Amino acid sequence: MKYKTSVKNWEGLAQNDALWSILTDKSKKGEKWNPEDFFKSGQTEVDAAMDILLKNNVEVSKKDVAIDFGCGAGRLSRALTNHFDKVIGVDASETMVDIARKGNEDLKESLSFELNEKGDLSFLPSKSVSFALSFIVLQHIPFPQSLGFVSEFVRVLEKDGIAMFQVPVLDVRKLSSWQRFKSFVRIKERLALIGIGKGFQMDMHILTEDQIKEVVVAQNGRIEKSFFSNQTLPDYNGDLKVYPTETEACGYISKIFVIRKN
Repeated sequence: MKYKTSVKNWEGLAQNDALWSILTDKSKKGEKWNPEDFFKSGQTEVDAAMDILLKNNVEVSKKDVAIDFGCGAGRLSRALTNHFDKVIGVDASETMVDIARKGNEDLKESLSFELNEKGDLSFLPSKSVSFALSFIVLQHIPFPQSLGFVSEFVRVLEKDGIAMFQVPVLDVRKLSSWQRFKSFVRIKERLALIGIGKGFQMDMHILTEDQIKEVVVAQNGRIEKSFFSNQTLPDYNGDLKVYPTETEACGYISKIFVIRKN
């Protein structure tokens, strides 16, 4: 799938059931997410992420500007305002950005949202951000744009800035030939993309640790820490868990990478 097609697919998901397309808890499908609970899950997840950094001696030395890449409705963006002076949520879906702006008007002094359909973050200057966060987003962006965004995270970080992002690093699904064929063809999704039906689907894409390390080093960064996580579970609802050893989550090995800008 090309990146432009992926953007169109996510706009379709946002229009169909925005909050559920972000947190795919089966019990919440069909616009059953209560907004208060939805945003509370974001606070829980961000607090857990910051606690992981603290417990692993990763200092976020400056807390001026943070970006939430793939912000959706602003679930994590809102929570980040408790840790940073200014937060910028970035998303490729116009519908998501509109929902985020309307739902977070009470924080407009410290929180803003940007629609960005490009395969880069060129609207942000280099060395302008102290912290970049991206959870359950890169896994839905096709290669090479997913890797390109990793490079962009490091580019926009100021010296000693931190990027924290999650991505599947290995596909361990045991699929039959027929299942792989259906996954490749994706008839309902193809029809939805041309306006027939609403069969938009979530593609999963992996990045290897070697690929990540190469682009991070090229942008004068380094991998400071990495953790295995539970974020590829199909009903992941923001209850972030990390593990010291490889853990399979619904056919994928998921990792969180913590990058430091040199």
